[in-house]
Amino acid sequence: MLIRQLGEESFNDQISEQMVSDGFGPITTILQVRYDAWSEVHDDASELTNMDFIDLKTVEPSRRYDMVLDKLDIEPDEVDAEGMEEGFERYYERGRNTGDLRAFADLLQRLVRGRLLDESHTDEIIEHMLSISTGDERIKAGLPTGTPFAQKTGTQVSRACNVGVLHPRDPERATVVTACVAGFDDVSEAEEAFRLIGEALGEAGFAD
Repeated sequence: MLIRQLGEESFNDQISEQMVSDGFGPITTILQVRYDAWSEVHDDASELTNMDFIDLKTVEPSRRYDMVLDKLDIEPDEVDAEGMEEGFERYYERGRNTGDLRAFADLLQRLVRGRLLDESHTDEIIEHMLSISTGDERIKAGLPTGTPFAQKTGTQVSRACNVGVLHPRDPERATVVTACVAGFDDVSEAEEAFRLIGEALGEAGFAD
C-alpha cells in the first residue's frame, strides 16, 4: 500500500535516506516478489494473474510448483529450475527485498528511541507490533509468559524471520532481537528454532 501511494522509487529513497543508511536491498510489492521469484522457474511467469497467486496459496507448498507448470501450460523439461526451492534460492541471490539482521536491528532501535516517528505514531506502531499473532509460535513461545515483545514476522520459501523488541516501552530494558532461519523442510522446524531463542533470552535475563 505504501509503495502504491509513494511510488517504488520514492519509497526506497525514503528508506535509505531517512530510516537506515545501508543493509536493505530494493523493496518491491509482494506481487512483484512473486513474479520475480517464479520467473527463475520460467520466463512466462509474468503471465500469471493475481488470482493465480491466490490459487497457489490454497494448496500445500509441495504442490505449488506443479500448479504453476499447469497454469503456464509448460512441460517439466522446459523449466529453468527443477523445483520451487531452486527458483526461490536464485531469486534470493539477487538481493531484492532483503535486509541483513544488523539493518533490521538498527531500524528497530531507531523506532523505539523515537527517531523515526513522533511519539504518538511510535506508540501506535509499537502497540500494533505487540498485538501481532503470527509470531505466537516463534520467539514469543519461548519467552516467559507475559513478556512484552513488539514483533514482526516474515515467511518465504525456505526462509523465516522473527524480529522485534523486548520491553519496547522501557528504555532501560528494551532489547532488540533479530533472527532468521533458512533451509528448513517445514515451517514448524523454523518455529522450534525460534522458540529455543526465546528460551535462551529468558534464561539470560533479557525477558525479566
